[in-house]
Amino acid sequence: MRLVFQTIDTWPRLAWLAKARTGSSEIRVSCGPGVELREDWFCEASWDAQFIEGDFDQTDNVAGSGGRLRDGEIVFVSSSSLQDRLNYAKFGNDIFVSNSLSAIFAATGARVDPTTDEYRSILGSVTLGLDAYNDRIPTSMGDVRLLYYENLAWNGAKLVVKNKPRIERDFSTFDAYYQFMQSTMNVVVANAQSPDRTVAIEPLVSLSTGYDSPTVAVW
Repeated sequence: MRLVFQTIDTWPRLAWLAKARTGSSEIRVSCGPGVELREDWFCEASWDAQFIEGDFDQTDNVAGSGGRLRDGEIVFVSSSSLQDRLNYAKFGNDIFVSNSLSAIFAATGARVDPTTDEYRSILGSVTLGLDAYNDRIPTSMGDVRLLYYENLAWNGAKLVVKNKPRIERDFSTFDAYYQFMQSTMNVVVANAQSPDRTVAIEPLVSLSTGYDSPTVAVW
């Protein structure tokens, strides 16, 4: 398999869309100018390991998304946050995967029904949990699928859900949890600011009136 990139300056900086065809070894990736592109991978992400290795498919701590060629397949990696997801569809012999639902619609010509309010409940169903959310958006061309947290793998013939690595960690004490949080955030930030990036990411923190966001800001 090989990746073929097209950067589109007028796209949102971090948007990307991958298109592949059954039986073809080529994966065409259109993206905005802020997506990091390498021979065997692309991403708009930071994670808990060295950026230069591109091993975001080998961890369950990923902020952002991307795709990684490995062992004869491409793994499309979703964010570990439930605020983001992968969007994908298979129409005929073509598969489409993107971090942007709008990009899927633009690339395929699929249309939604503007007279229904069902999309609000579909997109909000992730609050029911990873085992209960509605993963299908009906369109004029068939269903567009939604995938939170887990990854997708494409081997040239099949597109299947592939679980993120399940890494055992010791959270038996508060100290163990604290050390995990501290060390992980340090590595994720170092990854985001790596000199090996085309564009380094400056971390930003938003605050609300609750307890969670100030705690995250302290980390």
